[in-house]
Amino acid sequence: MDSLRILHTGDWRLNFPCQGIAYYPENLTSSLSNSSIESVERIVDFAIGETIDIMVVGGNTLNPLLAGPADFVFLSQQLERLERAEIPVIWNWSWHDRRNQWPRCFKWPSNVHQIIGDIPQTITLDVTDKDPVTFVGIELTSSQPISFSWFEGLELNGVVFGVGYGLIGDDEPIPANLNNWLLSGKPYGVSSQNEPLQLYNAGSPQGRSLEETGPHGAALLEYSLSGEIDCQFINTSKVEYESISIDASEVDTAESLATVVKAQLDSRTFDESIIYVIELILVNSNCNIHSLPFVEHYDDFRKNLQRSMTEVSPGLILSRLSPLHVDSDARCFEEEILGEFLFVTSELKERGWDTLNLALKIPDQPEADWTRIHDDLSGLQTILSAESLGKHLLGRQDKDAA
Repeated sequence: MDSLRILHTGDWRLNFPCQGIAYYPENLTSSLSNSSIESVERIVDFAIGETIDIMVVGGNTLNPLLAGPADFVFLSQQLERLERAEIPVIWNWSWHDRRNQWPRCFKWPSNVHQIIGDIPQTITLDVTDKDPVTFVGIELTSSQPISFSWFEGLELNGVVFGVGYGLIGDDEPIPANLNNWLLSGKPYGVSSQNEPLQLYNAGSPQGRSLEETGPHGAALLEYSLSGEIDCQFINTSKVEYESISIDASEVDTAESLATVVKAQLDSRTFDESIIYVIELILVNSNCNIHSLPFVEHYDDFRKNLQRSMTEVSPGLILSRLSPLHVDSDARCFEEEILGEFLFVTSELKERGWDTLNLALKIPDQPEADWTRIHDDLSGLQTILSAESLGKHLLGRQDKDAA
């Protein structure tokens, strides 16, 4: 064989929604709701279009307790597409998949070879005009690390890959000819815990939260006659989460912030086939910007900022503003107090007066004795008055501040 081409994918999470999106333009509703299945379709499209030899699905594909009939129909359709293209599939189960609770009527195509059971399993495939390749794995029902001791005594010859979900145990002897592992459960990447062990992580077809920023996809491995493995990232994202830093050192009003944000986004290039969920990190922002979410006109400001982002590219969504304080000792104690006033007022509106303990929220300083107010209507009025004062201060109107 010239080379063996394996497309490694996992963490499809077909019924797991995109998070961190409180508001979005109506024209993106359909794209957002279908993004998970479209990203998986891109993986299957690539496998068929590039005539790969084998696809490995590493686990965490579908939770049957959350899935509906449409989810299983979609999954069946994609596996049947691979069957028609004569592409064999190695299907690994993770504890997220809850295999025992899948519908018994689900029909697995003939090209799907499942790793099932709590004893080591080997699956050997004869790929046309190429040497046989063996996949080794075991079904995990919990998040325990994979132990090499489970595979001791196996006679493994030729091209061999371990398949698993999660982590590999540390400092264990590696069974002969089982040093290449295709893993799911972590972001895409290639790593080595110790020589000659090589770990190939598939990542996920797309990000689902602000903790999963940047492009997502699958791993394409090409195994050559010399035994070398070339691993390439295949981008399949329909939704990407991004954190963009904005210098807010000269910003003191909502209007000026919107201008700076639009100018920053205008300088970037966005793929209009992808939805970008953007967190704006406001660097060197002052207390006026920190207090924006607490003022009455914030909702209108957010809507206007979203409209500005849509003008830059139709697939941009504002996830949230994340202000960072100015790194300076000049910030006064009064600014801290104002911020805490606005914060606890927001808490009162959401959770009720009984949850307030203002003294715990103010830095421990002698001049903070006045924070030990009583939980009564008089104390509530104090908080509401402080909120009004804060809004006037944010408005930069001297007569109101006075």
